Parts: sequence; C-alpha cells; structure tokens
Amino acid sequence: MEIFEAFYADDVEGSSETAEEPIRGKAGVRSLVFGFLVPLHAMAEVGGVSISVRQTSIPGDVDETHSAWTLELVGATGKVCTVNWRTFRKWSDSRVVLEDHYDHQQSGEPLSEGDLRSSVVEPPTGFHKSS
Repeated sequence: MEIFEAFYADDVEGSSETAEEPIRGKAGVRSLVFGFLVPLHAMAEVGGVSISVRQTSIPGDVDETHSAWTLELVGATGKVCTVNWRTFRKWSDSRVVLEDHYDHQQSGEPLSEGDLRSSVVEPPTGFHKSS
C-alpha cells in the first residue's frame, strides 16, 4: 500500500477516545487501519452490505487538518447503521505525524449476521448430499 507509506511519517502517533493508549509508529497505525478496512471490505463483498464514506474538511491551522467523517452501512435487509467521528491530523514535511479520532457517535443498531446476504449456495437441482 504505497499511499499509506507516503502518507504517514515513520514515527506517527495515533489516538482515539476509544483507545486506552496512543499507537506509535507506522506499523501500529497500519495494523489499526487494516483492522478497520478489511472487515468493511468483507461485509461489502461477501455480505452484500452497501458502504459509503463521506469526509468534510474543517478549516484549521496550516500544519493541521480537521475533518468530519460519516460511515454509513446498509445491510442486505435494509437496516442502516451510521457512524460519525472527527479527525485531527498534524503534518510535518507532507506526512502525518499525529492523528486523533474523537467525537464518535453512532445512530442505528450495529448490523448483525441476519442483516448480511446469505452466503449459503443451494446445491444444484438433482444434486444429493451424501449421508
């Protein structure tokens, strides 16, 4: 993931109001990002979940960026769960050196297994299961 490598400084520090301690270093932040994105990808590809992400910039200082994020998940059943948060990033030499996620809010209940498209494929006509 070349963009990730170019985006974050080697000594980046990440924090969140839901994390006990800040995460330090590019490897730790990469692991956190992949831990967030991989399940979303699987829910979209396998579970039939519609996913949309919106980001709105909020004016800040020259070496800082603030943004508001919205993640909307729509299950195969039509159930909707929306998560909102804000992100603060501090930059140095065009790389993120500090990233903080805060003001997390959720509307709607989390999607459950019942909200995913069934991945069970019916056997073809005339096919019999062995006993």
